[in-house]
Amino acid sequence: MNLRIQPLLGTGLALLLAAGALPAAAQDAQRDREERTARREQVAKQRQDAAKAQARQQAAQSQTNRARESLARDNQRRQAEAQQRSVRQRDQALQRQQAVRRQQEQRASQQRQAERRQSEDRQQALRREQAQRTAGERQARQLERRQLEERQQSLAREHARREARQRDVRDERTRQAQRRQLEDRDQTRRTQDARASAERRRLDASRLSEQRRAADVRDRREREQRETAVRARDTRDFAERRSRESRDDRRDESRIYRERERQRVSDTERMRRISEQRQRSAEYARYVAARQAAERQRYLTLQQQRRIQQYRYQQDYYRRLRAEQARWNALRYSYDRDPYYYTPASYRYYREGRYYQINRYAADVLRQAIRYGYQEGYRAGRADRLDGWRPDYRNAYAYQDANYGYYGYYVNPREYNYYFRQGFRRGYDDGYGRSYRYGNYVDGNYLILQNVLSAILNLQHL
Repeated sequence: MNLRIQPLLGTGLALLLAAGALPAAAQDAQRDREERTARREQVAKQRQDAAKAQARQQAAQSQTNRARESLARDNQRRQAEAQQRSVRQRDQALQRQQAVRRQQEQRASQQRQAERRQSEDRQQALRREQAQRTAGERQARQLERRQLEERQQSLAREHARREARQRDVRDERTRQAQRRQLEDRDQTRRTQDARASAERRRLDASRLSEQRRAADVRDRREREQRETAVRARDTRDFAERRSRESRDDRRDESRIYRERERQRVSDTERMRRISEQRQRSAEYARYVAARQAAERQRYLTLQQQRRIQQYRYQQDYYRRLRAEQARWNALRYSYDRDPYYYTPASYRYYREGRYYQINRYAADVLRQAIRYGYQEGYRAGRADRLDGWRPDYRNAYAYQDANYGYYGYYVNPREYNYYFRQGFRRGYDDGYGRSYRYGNYVDGNYLILQNVLSAILNLQHL
């Protein structure tokens, strides 16, 4: 580029001189030449520095190449030495393996020789054993022949003795038959005399027994009449007392109910009761569905135990249970029309360390649980007594179920079960013991005494 500029500058200077330019232009041209000369020197110096740097780089590269070649030669030498060591190790391992193999072959050869010797010894022992067995069998056959001959001789002697005994027995039987005929004639005469005497005694005893039986029947009838009169009097007294107590209770309860029902529970409490009731109804429906499997198993167990009366009671219990459930399901129940959900609590009772508050509808359900429990307990205890079964009220299905008369409404199922079992236990004791300690029999029903019911439930007015 500088070589191209120089002619142009020279041409320009010539034109300026030819045109008679001013001395200032000549000075500018001189300065331009000096600058160009300085730049050429600088470029030359840069080229020399670049050449020196290239030479140093080539020398460093050459030294690096020599170091790499030396390192490569060292690596090759180490690899060759490693290969030689590996070859020597393989040779040594091969020699050891060959030595081990030779030892194994020697041991195998010794073992085969020992096995051959053992086999020969076993064969010799078998041959000796076979010879001994053959000799023993021969001796055994000879012994059997001798025993057979002796047995035949013994049988012949036994046959001769048996025939002699049979002749003696026939003669003895003939003599005994003659004696028995004489004894039978004597016995017949004695038997006829004894029968006549026994008939006379039987007739006398029969007359005496008839007289005693007639007296017992008269005594039993009189005793039953007295017991019937006492029971009728007790029943009338009980009915009158229960009627008076019921009237008094109804008057007191009516007065309290009128006062309580003037106040209704809040809508929040009413909706809570309805929600709780729906949950209880759903749980009870699931329980009823699952109860059928237990019913079939209970029938099978009672049949295997041959408990006929308990089996019949169980059938009657399930029949009445299904009938009660069907009647309840047929009703058109409405949460809005049921006064239970807006009636405030009017009673409280104490159980398992705490007090519970209930209204009169829930209280009626708990009373019903005790009454039904007593009735079913009496029937179950009576069935076990008639079957001759040991008393065990906990084994009765009605006690385990404890849901007769319960439809899932007003009270928790655990509360109903608890009070049903309280009545059941007392009814079972009365039915099994044929007593009326906790209840009474009125108009075909087994009723728990009012004071016993009140003691069990122990309701207190709020």
